[in-house]
Amino acid sequence: MSGVLRRPRLVAACLALCLALCLASPASRAVERPALPALSVEEEAILARGEVLVRAGAAGQPTLVAVDVAADPDRTFAAVMDLEARVGEVSALKEATVYLDTPEVVGARFVVGIAGLTVTFHTRYQVDRAARWCSYALDPEQDNGLQAAAGSYQVVPTATGSRVIYLASASGEGEPGWLRKHLQEMGSRALLGGIKARAEAP
Repeated sequence: MSGVLRRPRLVAACLALCLALCLASPASRAVERPALPALSVEEEAILARGEVLVRAGAAGQPTLVAVDVAADPDRTFAAVMDLEARVGEVSALKEATVYLDTPEVVGARFVVGIAGLTVTFHTRYQVDRAARWCSYALDPEQDNGLQAAAGSYQVVPTATGSRVIYLASASGEGEPGWLRKHLQEMGSRALLGGIKARAEAP
């Protein structure tokens, strides 16, 4: 851990990149809805226990994050799209401000910080509320402290409520793979854990 603390700028860049996997918003261009991923028996067991599943991406594949929620799909998707509520749930997320809000497109400005340093990026969500899914990418019309981030959220009905399925990819340079993976998992678990808690709240 001491090696990480000696390199705060690297940590800040990695954390911003990994949080972008969780926070980035959909692009304005049309994106095809991704197929639902196949899950192993072990992965289904993790979800059945109410835990957040994280399957790190490899060889160009996106990271998969999922959680089962004891709430109906509409309520769960509303929790997914409540971007400003994520402040306080993801520890490094300092600000979340929606600057574009239409039925089909939502844009937000995020500020993440660690070790006294901050990174700002802007993202857009292309939203299909009736189908309860959205795709996302960095907003090319805004300044961003990241090179790229893209992915999707889907909410599907289950026998006990709903399931959030989040697929994400991002790119960056210079961060050690082990550190990126660790921070990515930490941010993803906090994000989906927060969505689950808000959707299930009375």
